[in-house]
Amino acid sequence: MDHPESPVTGLVATPSGPSPDDVVAKATELLEVEGRLVERNEYFVALRAELVAFETRYLRAVRSRYVELDRLEAEILTAMSVMSPDDADLAERASLARARATSSAADYGEDFPEADVSSCHTPSTGLKRLFRRLAFEMHPDHADDEDEASFRHELMIEANRAYRDGDHGLLQSLLSELDVGAEAGSEMSRVLRKLSVAERRLADVEREIETLEQSEFHDLWREALDVARQGRDLIGEKLAELDRKIRKQQSRLDLLLHVT
Repeated sequence: MDHPESPVTGLVATPSGPSPDDVVAKATELLEVEGRLVERNEYFVALRAELVAFETRYLRAVRSRYVELDRLEAEILTAMSVMSPDDADLAERASLARARATSSAADYGEDFPEADVSSCHTPSTGLKRLFRRLAFEMHPDHADDEDEASFRHELMIEANRAYRDGDHGLLQSLLSELDVGAEAGSEMSRVLRKLSVAERRLADVEREIETLEQSEFHDLWREALDVARQGRDLIGEKLAELDRKIRKQQSRLDLLLHVT
């Protein structure tokens, strides 16, 4: 199709802004990212639940054995210290072992605490002021339509996370993004804003998954799954191993007490 000539210059004018095809392409990309976000977030939630359940089951099973091993080690070192009263290093080791045994015995009766997800920082006055401004500016009542209200809601989720983490830079970035969004009302700008939020949230979820997958209990959980396919019980095997160590240490203690 021919483009009209400019009435001022006589030059051929080209349409400005994105074409409908550009908008469709970005909207398709948005759907793909949002679909990936849903998929990865579901995986994260399921993985976290599996790891918490396994860690709780594992620690409840083995903790009493470790308490007993700490007690036996303390008694063994104490008996050895009695046999060598001039050995200051041995006396120090015995003292530390008794303290560790006392602590582990006291902890044994406690329930497992819930994960602490509270903020680990004290927000500064500047951070509080910026967050309050964002909360006001992002209020859905300031939106012109449903899409704008949804966008503001997504940004507020990010703002809450940034405030919790004490991330002043991200709060400032979100405010700038809101200002830019307010100036641009085209369909393309709305799609791009939603895409930006979805990509940021996906990156956050991927980091959380990576943290879980690098944890000590993730490796132990995967090992438990692998041996279960062979008809074995990892926790049961660990308990048997600890029981053997307890019997060995008890025999050693009995011998020392008999000598002294």
